[in-house]
Order: sequence, then structure tokens, then C-alpha cells
Amino acid sequence: MSVLIRLVPLVAVALAACAPDPVAPISAPPEAPLEWPQARLPADVVPTAYRLDLTIVPDRLDFSGVTEIDVSVAVPLGGFWFHGKDLQVRELTLTPAGGEPVTGTYSEVGDDGVAWVALAHEIAAGPATIRVVYDAQFDKGLFGLYRVDVGDDAYAFTQFESTFARKAFPGFDEPAYKTPFSTSVTTRAAYRALSNTRVVDAESLPGDMQRLRYATTEPLPTYLIAFAVGPLDVVEHASIPANEYRDAPLPLRGVASRGQGPRLDFALANTAAIVADLEAYFGRAYPFDKLDIVAVPDFAGGAMENAGLITYRESLLLFDDTSPVGLQRFFGLIHAHELGHQWFGNLVTMPWWDDIWLNEAFASWIQARSAQNWRPDFRFQQSVQSQALRAMSADSLVSARQIREPVENYDDITSAFDAITYQKGAAVLQMFERYLGPESFQAGIQAHMRRFEFGSATVYDLLDSLESAAGSGMAVREPFESFLFQPGLPYVEISSRCAAQGVELELAQTRYLPVGSAGKRDVTWQLPVCVGVSADGDRSEHCLLLQEPTQTFTLADVACPEWLLPNAGGAGYYRWLLREDMGSLAQVFPDTMDGGERLSYVDSIIAGIYAGELAPAALLDQLATIAGAPERYPVTAAVTAYQRMLDMLVDAQQRDAANRFGLAAFGPRLQAVLAGSGALSAADATLLKATLTELMALWLADTDTREQLVDAARRFVGYPKGTSADSSALDSDLLTTALTAAVQAGGPEFATFLVDYLRNSPDARIRQAAITALAHAGDPESLELVRALALGGDLRGNEFQTWAGYLMNPGARQQNWAWLQRDLPEFMAAATRRVRRELPLYLSRGLCSGEDADTLRALFHGIAADYPVSPRRLEQGVEAVQLCAALRQDQAGAVNEYFRRTAVARAGP
Repeated sequence: MSVLIRLVPLVAVALAACAPDPVAPISAPPEAPLEWPQARLPADVVPTAYRLDLTIVPDRLDFSGVTEIDVSVAVPLGGFWFHGKDLQVRELTLTPAGGEPVTGTYSEVGDDGVAWVALAHEIAAGPATIRVVYDAQFDKGLFGLYRVDVGDDAYAFTQFESTFARKAFPGFDEPAYKTPFSTSVTTRAAYRALSNTRVVDAESLPGDMQRLRYATTEPLPTYLIAFAVGPLDVVEHASIPANEYRDAPLPLRGVASRGQGPRLDFALANTAAIVADLEAYFGRAYPFDKLDIVAVPDFAGGAMENAGLITYRESLLLFDDTSPVGLQRFFGLIHAHELGHQWFGNLVTMPWWDDIWLNEAFASWIQARSAQNWRPDFRFQQSVQSQALRAMSADSLVSARQIREPVENYDDITSAFDAITYQKGAAVLQMFERYLGPESFQAGIQAHMRRFEFGSATVYDLLDSLESAAGSGMAVREPFESFLFQPGLPYVEISSRCAAQGVELELAQTRYLPVGSAGKRDVTWQLPVCVGVSADGDRSEHCLLLQEPTQTFTLADVACPEWLLPNAGGAGYYRWLLREDMGSLAQVFPDTMDGGERLSYVDSIIAGIYAGELAPAALLDQLATIAGAPERYPVTAAVTAYQRMLDMLVDAQQRDAANRFGLAAFGPRLQAVLAGSGALSAADATLLKATLTELMALWLADTDTREQLVDAARRFVGYPKGTSADSSALDSDLLTTALTAAVQAGGPEFATFLVDYLRNSPDARIRQAAITALAHAGDPESLELVRALALGGDLRGNEFQTWAGYLMNPGARQQNWAWLQRDLPEFMAAATRRVRRELPLYLSRGLCSGEDADTLRALFHGIAADYPVSPRRLEQGVEAVQLCAALRQDQAGAVNEYFRRTAVARAGP
């Protein structure tokens, strides 16, 4: 494996074998040039086991550790590369087996946590042990080993994926290096300290301290090691019972900050069923000796699958069965996702980040399956397909990456955690499960788990497992690879001819590209296409493998069809165009299609408009029919498309007409839901009500709905000041929408009240709703107040991220864009690492002109020296703005003419 390198100056820090503590590191020898790895480390030193002895006292500013790493040295060497980031190393030695310690000089190089160790003299190949004594500050962001303050209490938590274990201990921070870890933590006697495995020994120490030692782990990569330390509530729940896959009960605990333990009951009570479902699917017991789920007060992502110690943003665990249905449903998906990782990701791990999609795509696919088995009434059937629509938008960009993208530097690692990896990967798995058959697909996955248990496996290993299960005669590798190794989204056009021997279907494939794209369309896949055919009143399905740009298939003994459905079941990862028969599909949309087919139909109409293949009337003429779809997902897709149309295509003169049209299309469905007859389940009714109420109040200017929400929001928070808060005043699923309406109606006075309310609330859900509402303020004084709140350090990291994501909402866009162009460095100085990386995409959501695209690019180039952003994210953001501008030029005239005509028709002669 070649190693990408660059030439940089190195300042080495000499280390004494035995330096007194505490002292500053010993001074450096002269500066020297050194080439250093930009991605994978050289394989001349490979870890075989770790021993971590950490002192973690969260109420201090720093922590310390002694790390010992057993290694295999492949060749004689005088130095080696490994990882460490912001570590103050006091002592470093390498001791060959049976030999004397050799002093090392530790030097961190660059910003990515690569470190060089220069040895006092050359050592021979063979086994050895590296020992490092060091200390470090708790990370000031939400990565590595970081500190969280809650009131007067301090806690320490970890987030090591992808490359942040090196901020907590030195080592070989790459996923291929799976080794056992023997770990101990010293902390205050009053604190709880948890790691990946059970505590096997507890020792009392002077000064009200304790040292806890944990069972040695199964082989794990560094990114799956985890710690949680502080005055934690640890709730001992009933163990998950033994079953046919697991001989012994599995200990289950919930962990939260002080006083929050009782709020874990719902999450704990709803864990065993998901674990059991996953064990049955994989045909193998949960792989680790315990299961702890941890509610972290401030967390950058949604959750992290650390082996045996899964961490979650606390709002995902701290609630009950009276909490918002949307939150309960989201919990089910995320919980199943992280639990699924315990097999696909933890038991079997990718050897390098180019295969991170194996972990995340599989977890994103299986989460819907397991969540559906957990709560059928929550209706997760189209969850993967619905999420795939987000990936399709990203996949339509020329700057889109492929699923299995080469990873050659640290920006490539970061960029791999996106919708292509998660949602597109899951959708492709769903498509191939249908293509191979669920039984064959599951058999292949189970065989894969057995083949690589506690080891590493690449995509080629997975394809071998699936091919073996599928048997001869079934093409697997080539079709799968056509989706893995090229970016883009297939666009399938289908037509039919009636012939004497049956029906001839002509399928043509190109790459789907929106209006204005500079991409090339002449791309092909080996694409499984399932076509639904209705002939003589009977429906049949025909699954075909489209391999050429244009291909004709004969359906023998099939009569001339009344209609064709190009994505039967909705499981295919492609969009489609049916020029001649869309009218016939519109007739069968309400009653004959299933939920996945209805969603595919709605998406392909919207996609046809964005590609310039269909007129906006193709959607608008059917909007009321689509709004009546039985399932929630097609309705939500239409709502999202209509909101984008209102935001980017409708001009001010036609906005009232467009609002009235939207109210007429979607209003009856909301009324049906409110009357109890408009949804397939109570959960769907609640979620539809939330979606449609937001549309009515915040987008379509429905005065009655807005006034009701504003009144309920004020009563909920106890406004004006001195009024008693009434938590029963508001449906919990409407909280964010109601607070947003109240902020927009109440101006600076209500915004000031809500800022104080947020500061004083410990409830993560209410805080998120409040900052979302405040981000949607429209008046200058309120927006300035919100900026001061965000930049002043009063928000948690994930709350800052929420605010940043809404900077370009329609009401605040113009003022925030002007502010950012003026004061972007101030924003970047306060932003979290994740927000800095994603900001070009956040801003692109509200920009829609060629001038905006140029300004966006120049804006980030102007601060690149101090605040570099991901080049890929910037290119994606700029391209998205350019495409919006092209769509506006192509379709805005037709959209506005449509609403002008409807207004004239409504007014009458």
C-alpha cells in the first residue's frame, strides 16, 4: 500500500526515559524536514494489544494516562509513525521482547494527529512494547475525550470515530488494527466510570479516589473504545433473557447525568425486543459481555456504536411514552441502527475508511427492518426509500462521490460520513435484497458474520459471501460494483409495444441530472428493474437486469397492458420517466399502488420537473390527489417539493395564489386527520398532523392555524412573564412549529423571553425546539439577540449546530447572509468542528443565483488560511446553488403562470 506524503518542517521534542512529574517536555533539537503519512500508516509497526491506564477527573481541566502497546516490528528501524493529537508526552520507551527499554522522541506533525517517534538507536524486528506517559486537556469540542458541564457537575465522555481516539491516548488509530484492550480508570470515589466491558476489580485509593479495572475486550479498533465518567446515574435494568443464540442473560444498564436516571425507563424497556430481533436476523448472539446505553448531555452526532457502551444524544433516550411520536419513532430507528452496528461494524469491521459504507449502509438498512418488527404501528416500511430521496438529491450533483470512494487523506475520511454512505448505501442494499431474495440475502449476511467474526472484511469479502449464498446463475458482483464504484443515479425511461408473442418493453438508462448540470448522461449500470404490469385486470411483476444503455425485453404471454409501473415495490434505487402512460398511473395511484410505489411515483414526477422533462403542472394538477395518499411518506414528499417551489420559484405577485392553492390541496387531508379518518395508524395521524400544520402555519399563511399555535405556545412557556406555564396546552409533536409561530408573531419581546426560557431549561428536547424557533425569527433585533446567544457560548454544541442549519431559512435568510458575508470569521471562531465542515452546504440551502454561487465560493476562499473547510462540501454547496439558479430560470415562468391562471379561474369572469 503506497502512502501519500508531503514535505513539512518537524520540530522534535526530546523525551527523557524518566522525567519527574509535573515538568514541561524537554526542549527540542533543531528543526528538521520530514515526509509524513497523509492517510494510512506504514505497516512496519503493527499493534497486537493495548493496556490503557487513564486518570479521568472531569472537574479538572486535563487528564493523564499511561498507554502500553504490544507491537510486532516488521523490519529493523530507528523510528516509527503512530498517532497522537495534542498530547503532552512525558516519557516514551520501546522495549524489545527480552531487551532493554529504548528511549523515544515524540513529535506531532501537522494538524491531523500523526506523530513521529525517533528512537535513541535502531532496534531489530520482532515483538516489542511501546510505553507512553502523557497528559492532555479535555477536548474543547465534542471529539476525543471531552468534558461536559451540567449545572455544577462535570462529566467526561468520548467520541473517537473517526480519527479522534488519538486525542485520548497514543496508538495506531486505524480500523484495521483490531486488538484486545485492557483498560483501567482512576477517578474520584464518588464518580461512576464506565467503559466497553464490565468492571472486574475496584481499588480504593488515598484522597477519595478509586481505580477501576475492566475485563479485557474482544479485538476492537481504537475508534470503538469508549469512556463515560462523572456523577452519573446508572440504572440497572432487567437483563435481556437468554435465547437460542445466547446461553446467558445479557446485562442491560442505562446511564445519564445526575438525576436523569428515571427518564431512561422507556429506552431500557424497549431495548430487549430489538436486540432479540437482531440476534435472530444474524443468527448469532450479541457479541459483547454487557450493554450500556448512555444519554450524553452534549453530543455532536445522534449516537455512536461503541462496543458495549453505546452513546446517544440525551434527547434520544430521556423521554417516555407520552413524548412526541416523532421522537419515539426516531429513537426506534437510531437505537436499531446502533444495535445493528454491534454485528456489522463491531463484530466485523472494515479495514479502512473506504469501506465505512459497509458499516453505515447496513445499519441504515437494518434499522428500518428491526424498528418495524419492534413497533409495526409506527410504519417504518418506506423508511429506507424515503431517506434514499435525500441521497438522490446529493447523488444528482456532478461533485457527488461514489459509495466506495478512495480515501487518501483526512478530508476524505470526514467526507465519507454523508448521505451517499448512509442513505444511498442502504437503498442499494434494499434493492439487492429484493433482487437476490430476502432468504438468500440473509444467508449471505450470516455466512459473512461467521467468516470474519472479530476480524475485518472488505466489500469484496461481502460480495463473495452474497455470491455464495445466491448460487450459480445469479449475477451479483458486477451489478453491485456498478453502484459502488461510480457516482450518480440511474434514470430509466420505459415504453411498451404490444406484439404477437407478448409485450415488448424498451428500457433506456442514463444518469439522472437536473436542469443546468454540466454532468455527462451517458453512464450505465447493471440495474435490477422490477416492472409492474396490469393486463386484462391482472397485475404481474417482472424483474429484469438492465445492462445496456438501451435494452428490449419480451414479456411472453402477457396481454397489452393497461398500465406499467417502472419501479414495482419502490425498492429500486433509480428514478424513472414514463412519457406516454403517466395519465393511466394517475388513475391507479389512490387505490392500486402500494406505499413504496406511490412514493416512487411522486418522486419521479418531482424529479422529472427538476430535470426539465416534465412541466410543473405534472405535480400541481395531481397535488390534491397525492395529498390524499394513504401513507404518510408520499404526502411528505409532496409537501417538501411544494415548499421548495414556494421558496425558490414563486414570485411575490403570485405568492397569495400559491398559498391558496396549497391550502385547497392539503387542507382537506389535515381536516380528515383531525377528524380521525385520515391516516393508517394513530402514529401516522400524529406525524401527518405535525407536517401539515407546519405547512399551513409557517408556509401557507393560514391565519387561524397560526393564531391557535401562537396562543398555545405562549401558554406552554408561561408568557408573558408571571404567567404559569401549562405543559398540557400544546401537543408535544407541535412544539417546534408553535414556538416558531410565536417567535415570528411576538418580535423581540417574545424572543427575549424565549432566550431566557432556553437558558433555564435543562430539557434537551425543549432547548432544541426553542433554538429552532429562535433561528426562524424575522426581525433584525430578534436575529441579533439570537446571534449573541449562539456566539456567546450559551448553547451546547449540538444546539449551535441546529441554529447553524437554519441560518438560511426564508424569514432570516437575507439578514443572516449579509451578516455572514461581513462577519464570517467571528462565526467560524465560535463554530464546532462539524459546523465548520458542513457550513457551505447549510448556506447553499437558501441561495439560488449565479451571483450567490460565486459569492459563496469567494467567501470561503477568503478565510481558507484561518478556517479551511472541506473542499468537497464547498464544491457541493456551490453546485447546488448553481442548479437552483438553473431551475429557477427554466421553471419559474411556468410555475408562476400556473398560479396566475388558477387565481383568474378562481376569481371567475
